[in-house]
Amino acid sequence: MKKVLVTGMAGMIGSAFARHMADKYELSALDVQEVKGVPSHVADIGDLEAIQPAFEGIDAVVHLAYILPDDNFTLDDLWRVNIGGTYNVYEAARRAGVKQVVNASSGTVVMNHLWDEPYKAIIESRYDDVPATWPLLTTDIPYRPNMLYACCKVWNETMARFYADLHDITSVCVRFGRVWAEDRPMTSERMSKGASVSIWTSQRDAARGIACGIDNPPAEKYVAVNILSSSKWGIMDMEYSKEKIGYEPMDSADDFA
Repeated sequence: MKKVLVTGMAGMIGSAFARHMADKYELSALDVQEVKGVPSHVADIGDLEAIQPAFEGIDAVVHLAYILPDDNFTLDDLWRVNIGGTYNVYEAARRAGVKQVVNASSGTVVMNHLWDEPYKAIIESRYDDVPATWPLLTTDIPYRPNMLYACCKVWNETMARFYADLHDITSVCVRFGRVWAEDRPMTSERMSKGASVSIWTSQRDAARGIACGIDNPPAEKYVAVNILSSSKWGIMDMEYSKEKIGYEPMDSADDFA
């Protein structure tokens, strides 16, 4: 089994990955707290020297450790964890000779495209205004981040490309949709019903997307792929995800309609 180090395993997606893939890989965790049942290296991702020992003897890294948009944070926190932490992970991997990283990105890096039609009609549940077909958002469209967190994810993908080109580290940047703790599409003041079903990713599909990135590294060293569950109102392309890493969703937002 591959030895896989997961940063941020104590988080929701990290926990889901460990739960669904514990028998598939030899897992270890890098987190600010010990992860029960998994060999853990406790350190701050913002401290390169402190995290370095966790990377020794590792075959692949899954980088999930980030400050999330719903957390209380300062700009300094974002810089230390999301920006500096991503650099530290890639630099620690380079030093340790790790040649494979699956890097958690986010659909939020292009989410402001949703203010354009017909995506705007979909997320606002104005389905009568939606044409019979619509162009899906691919991972080669221009970045249009919708929050500071998303700007950090743009850096995330750029750092992955940099280390692929200069240091021969294969990276799969997985752009997750919205993953909920309740493991179903949810609505809130910030999330309409139309948006929730069109960008939902189940915890199982998030875990499978990571596993596909580990098991099917691309020949071109760097790719960014969308990882979402299926939906009749889906707006993100996943044919490229299937082509590059063999990902196909198992779950569907339509089951909760």
